[in-house]
Parts: sequence; C-alpha cells; structure tokens
Amino acid sequence: MKPYSKDLRLRVLAATDRGKVSETFGVSKPTIKRYRRLRRETGGHCGYPIDARPS
Repeated sequence: MKPYSKDLRLRVLAATDRGKVSETFGVSKPTIKRYRRLRRETGGHCGYPIDARPS
C-alpha cells in the first residue's frame, strides 16, 4: 500500500483534534491511532520517511 502524503497526515491529525471522524479522509482508525502515537512520541507527524523504497 502506498503511504499517505504529509499533507494528508497533518489534515487527519488536525481533524482528529477537532473530533472529526476518520471516514472524512478515508483513513482507517488504526492509521489515525498510529499517526497520533507517532506525534506523541516524536513531536512530528511521521516518524519515518514516507517514501520507504530503497533509492
């Protein structure tokens, strides 16, 4: 599966902060939980590169 963009990740996090549902973005609840955990642990919206393919 292709990773979501940084922009979408930020919008998803902002929407969850406001109490919006994950269906608005078509992102699963486990994905949102992972984004929120990464933000809590790292202070950012992603803890790893989005393009994880080898160069």
